[in-house]
Amino acid sequence: VLMPFLAINLLWFYSWYLKKKVIIANIVIACLTGMVPLLTMVYLNEILVFQTDERQFMFVIIFFATIQNLVREIIKDQQDAEGDKLIHVQSIPIKYGIRITQRITNMLLLILPLSVGYFLFFANSTESIFSNVSFFFPIFLAALLNIVIICSILFQQFKQVQLYSLLVKISLALGISSLFIIPLCYASTDFRFIIAP
Repeated sequence: VLMPFLAINLLWFYSWYLKKKVIIANIVIACLTGMVPLLTMVYLNEILVFQTDERQFMFVIIFFATIQNLVREIIKDQQDAEGDKLIHVQSIPIKYGIRITQRITNMLLLILPLSVGYFLFFANSTESIFSNVSFFFPIFLAALLNIVIICSILFQQFKQVQLYSLLVKISLALGISSLFIIPLCYASTDFRFIIAP
């Protein structure tokens, strides 16, 4: 009951006040988006007992979804900069300029490739979901796409914002697709919650 109540009131507060504040507005929307799989896990906890691998998997998805949506929000602010100036919105591109926005975007985009690299090189010795490379296939593709976006931003000087926004959405879709691919890679009852009624 608390989580939907919190989300509804945060959205109202966002539209009334937070929308014009630097960074905090982006973080609020990104976190609310990341709460969607978390809320699903909370609801399903009433009918399922989650295994350790299942919890690990969901928290990885929540983390990556939050970061990717934060990037998408910042890029969207760049698209909306002209209109935001008219209504006195203090977004990152307006307050700090394109160069700083570019650096922030690239640092956030780099989190996914670095995380995937860490799991591939350091988690293979553990007995967990992360020891199976098949888990990483869609997220690995998303990480590669993030690197492409970073290189494009550096060489295009952040001018093709509509293209970057589209690529980030594709990266998000690749990450979410792991929800459907993982059950095919694991036998028995692993990840039962994904296909639970």
